Amino acid sequence: MSDSIVVRKLPPGLKQRLRTRAASHGRSVEAEVRAILMDVVFAEDFVLTWLDDVAAAPPGAEIETPDRAPGREPVAFE
Repeated sequence: MSDSIVVRKLPPGLKQRLRTRAASHGRSVEAEVRAILMDVVFAEDFVLTWLDDVAAAPPGAEIETPDRAPGREPVAFE
C-alpha cells in the first residue's frame, strides 16, 4: 500500500495558487498540500469527537468549549 496519492483534473489555476501559497509559507507544493489536508482532516476529527462528548454529557453538565484555533489564513488580494 502506498503512502502517496495522485489528484487529477485540478481546476484551472489551482496548481499555480498552491505554488504561490506554498512559497508564502516557505515550503514545497507537496508540503503545502500535506499541511492543508492534515489541517482539514484533523480539525474535522476534533469537531466530531467534541460533538460526541457533548451528546454524551448528562443534562446540565459543564461542557468545556475548546479554544478557537486560528482559522484559514486571510486571502491576500494583490
